[in-house]
Amino acid sequence: MSAEGEMKTEATKQEVQTGQSEPVAPGGPEPDHNADKVNKGGAVPEDSQPIIVDKPDAETARQEMDTDKPKIDEPIAALTLYGFILVMSFVVMVEASIECDRANNCSDERGWAVTVSVISIICTGVAIALEMYTDVCSDIIGVIFAFFLLLLWSGGAGVLTFRAPFTATGNGYFASWLAWFASAYLVYSESPFLKRRVSEVFSAGLHFKSMLAIVLGSIVVLIAGAILCAEENCTNQNAYSVAVPSVAIPIVLPFMFLTMLQEYAIWASMFMALWWLIGAAVLTFDRPFTFTGNGYFGTWVAALGSLYWFYLCGFEEANIVAKIQEKIKEQQERMKEQSAGKQKETTEVVDAKVNDKAGATDKPADTKKTNDEVKLEVKDETKQVA
Repeated sequence: MSAEGEMKTEATKQEVQTGQSEPVAPGGPEPDHNADKVNKGGAVPEDSQPIIVDKPDAETARQEMDTDKPKIDEPIAALTLYGFILVMSFVVMVEASIECDRANNCSDERGWAVTVSVISIICTGVAIALEMYTDVCSDIIGVIFAFFLLLLWSGGAGVLTFRAPFTATGNGYFASWLAWFASAYLVYSESPFLKRRVSEVFSAGLHFKSMLAIVLGSIVVLIAGAILCAEENCTNQNAYSVAVPSVAIPIVLPFMFLTMLQEYAIWASMFMALWWLIGAAVLTFDRPFTFTGNGYFGTWVAALGSLYWFYLCGFEEANIVAKIQEKIKEQQERMKEQSAGKQKETTEVVDAKVNDKAGATDKPADTKKTNDEVKLEVKDETKQVA
């Protein structure tokens, strides 16, 4: 091999080892750096690896995306509630107009239905405009709007669904109550004081919630029955619809707030379960609440609440009895173990004394006692000691 060839070979080896290539000749093609940058082990250098996004940056981007998503536990925006009340008000207005046309009369309750819905449409329209283009509703004005809508729909839903024209379930019935619930939630979201109070109620135990269901259902049935007695003949069934909640409310209310009565809750809940089951059977199967309306729903809410209260009290009593029986069983087993241990110790003492006396060799053969005699003596001594 010539000297020039040896020099080229040495230069090529150095390029492979150092990762450097020959300079590109002017006008020549650019070399493939990825093909040349190969070390002796055959691994691709780090600078030729694919680019990987840094992990902290990816996690940061993911967290930012999560923060942009709406949370489930966040309160509903006031603008959404105003829009919902506006739609429900429009439904009530349409239904009330149809009722007025059917009866050829738009006075009394039908006229009130139109009045409430129109006032609500105007009020919610103004609130939506202020909410979208100004910050007025974020202050005391928003609280005023919320309380006004709640009072308006309390009178609206109360009259329209208890008296007329929406006493039975239908578009007007559900729209009236949905508007009331949306107004109540709007007040809840706008008033920090009420938010704390309502949160305390919802964070209470299951016993309190079941009793609250009984009281609320009883109040609804009482109002519905009293209106029937006032407007119609107070028949036996109508009078019974007033009597059932009138008995239930004063019985349940003390158990909601007086802890000293909790030991009698099992008997009160049993009575309420039977009382409301009989009441539901009469009021919803016979009359007057044979159709779905306030009286019908209130009756079954109170009845189911009574059954659930009785279930909770009975389950609690069963747990208490089971725990007492378990403790008694543990004490009995502990006493058995202690008595068995004492008996074992006594047996060991007797055996030890028998072995000591029977194994004595310093006495003459004629004076040695048999094992049976020694055992009798030891038992006598043990009895005397005991």
